[in-house]
Amino acid sequence: MNLVLDRSNPAYRPGERIEGELRLDPSTPIRTLKITLGFAVEGRVQESDIADCLEPDPTFAQASRVCRFTFIAPHEPFSYEGQELRIRWCIEAEINGKKRVPACPLVISPTLLPFQPPFL
Repeated sequence: MNLVLDRSNPAYRPGERIEGELRLDPSTPIRTLKITLGFAVEGRVQESDIADCLEPDPTFAQASRVCRFTFIAPHEPFSYEGQELRIRWCIEAEINGKKRVPACPLVISPTLLPFQPPFL
């Protein structure tokens, strides 16, 4: 099972559509399915938050083995890569209440690159 974005470069400007699909293993029965767009703050402060969540019909996902998703890239916070603080976005899928699919990292920024601290 894996998450695949429609773009080869997983970078998005705020307001852009983030589209892709969750490809499912035919041998895994699906009772519940949740796909989330969220971010994690890493560094001295550890925090995470979900910006959006989809809960597709598990019966349809079970039959098709592919579940399409669409999110709108939020206007904040932007991806950030500092020495003591990082903000990293990703899409995750939870099947039957467990995260069984590797997260799909992405960047949300007006420049399509993570913001970095200025070098003095």
